[in-house]
Amino acid sequence: MWKKVSNTELEKFLTAARDVAKLQELPNFQAILRGLNSQIVQRSRGCRVSRFRTYRDNLWTFRVNCSGTTYTVWLHAEDTDRNPKTLPEIKIKCTCPHWKWGGPDYNANAGRYLYEKPFSNVSFPDQRDPTLQNKLCKHAFAVLDKARDFIIFESQEQERKRVRDEDRTQKVEDDREQRRQKQELRRQEQDQRKQEVQKQKHLRDTERRRKQDLHNKDLQDKRDQRKREQEEKRKKPKEEQENVFNK
Repeated sequence: MWKKVSNTELEKFLTAARDVAKLQELPNFQAILRGLNSQIVQRSRGCRVSRFRTYRDNLWTFRVNCSGTTYTVWLHAEDTDRNPKTLPEIKIKCTCPHWKWGGPDYNANAGRYLYEKPFSNVSFPDQRDPTLQNKLCKHAFAVLDKARDFIIFESQEQERKRVRDEDRTQKVEDDREQRRQKQELRRQEQDQRKQEVQKQKHLRDTERRRKQDLHNKDLQDKRDQRKREQEEKRKKPKEEQENVFNK
C-alpha cells in the first residue's frame, strides 16, 4: 500500500511539493496531548527514538527503545478530506501491548487519530483507563515530541487538486482575458466604423456644401447677368431718344 522511496526520490518530491505546516501546527496535535496522563509523559523521557523509514505523503515509521525493548510507531499526517486548503490531521499507532490494551487504541479510534485499523476490539477500557487519559503510550508520545517540528508537505492528492484548481483558475482568467480582448476588439471595430461613418458624413457634407456654393454662385451669376441686361435695356431707350433729338 505504502511505497518506500529512496532519498533521491524523496528529495525530488519534497523539492516539488509545497510545505504546509509544522507537525505541531496541525489541528489535532494539541487535542491529542490535552488531558494526557502525566505518568506517560514522565516515562517517555527514557525512550530513544530513531526514524526507521520515510514514505511519501507525510508517513514515517519510528523505532522506539524503552528499557531495552523496541517497538514500532507509525506517524502519518493524513489528508483526511482531500481538500488542498485544509491542513492534514495526525494519525498514530504503536505496536506495544500498552497501546493495544491500556487505552490508547480505544482513545485513538474514538478520537479519530488512529493510524489505519486498531489492534484490539476497541472495547471501553473500564479497568485500565476508565478516565480516558491514556491517549498515547510512552512510545507514541516520544515520537510526537521528537517530530513536533517536522515539516508537513502537501500530499500527492493535494498537489494534484491544487494543480487542477490552479489550472481551472488560470483557465477562468484566460477565458476572462479572451472575453476582454474580444470586447476590446469589438469596441475598436465599432470606433473604426463610427470614425468611418463620420468621415463619410463629413465628405458628403463637404461635397454638398461645395455643390451648394457652386449652385449659389451660378444663381448669383445669373442674377448679375439679368441685372446687367436690364441695365442695358434701360440705357438703350435713352440713347435712342438722344439720337432722335440730335437729328
